[in-house]
Amino acid sequence: MHKAASLLHQVPAIPPCSSSLANKRQFRGGFKPGLVSRSKNMSSEQQASTAPGPCKTDVDLEQEGFFQKWRANVGLCVVNSQGLVFAAQRTDTAKHTWQMPQGGIDPGEEAQTAALRELEEETSMRSVRVLTSLDRWLKYNFSPEVRARLGGSWQQYEGQAQKWFLLHFYGDDSEINLETEDKEFKTWTWMPIQELAPNVVPFKRLVYEQVTADFAPIIEELHQKGELAWKPPQQ
Repeated sequence: MHKAASLLHQVPAIPPCSSSLANKRQFRGGFKPGLVSRSKNMSSEQQASTAPGPCKTDVDLEQEGFFQKWRANVGLCVVNSQGLVFAAQRTDTAKHTWQMPQGGIDPGEEAQTAALRELEEETSMRSVRVLTSLDRWLKYNFSPEVRARLGGSWQQYEGQAQKWFLLHFYGDDSEINLETEDKEFKTWTWMPIQELAPNVVPFKRLVYEQVTADFAPIIEELHQKGELAWKPPQQ
């Protein structure tokens, strides 16, 4: 399990595979090479929601055509000073479901850069710092309903593979604004991370269960130690 002291201010480095050659090759998609692994504590269903492994770099996955089948995406778990996680309802569904922000990784863009960009585009949040990220891709299939709505280049994808980030929001709630250029959400709230998986759309549930299993202990430890009360020094 991650230690709180190692989480602050930067994403921890991910150790290379025993063969470092793959990490040295140029990755066409531009994602920062990392490992794809499976947690020993995951159920068989949760393991099925992770990218194939163990010890495959993003370069390996790219060469195997993984990102032609699964759209590269980032998921954003944003925690506030009370240890609660940002959740929102989408504008394109009438269902009473909640989710965390997410978005695609542009060609040549690193995952962390995409995470910060997508968060600002969807919520206007800028007062954030990255605490940590998962070292594997979590994937889900699009539901038949969603697939029926997709067009263009989206038709090639069975679903999305997500690199998840845990971020700390240290700003004021007044900074959050959903009235963005390409509005994604209609309402938002803060909630315990454990309440998200039961309230997300079913086809994302296994991913949210694994994100909760990984991030909930980290959030709890940081909250207990008062680390989520951190504010940047006054200029």
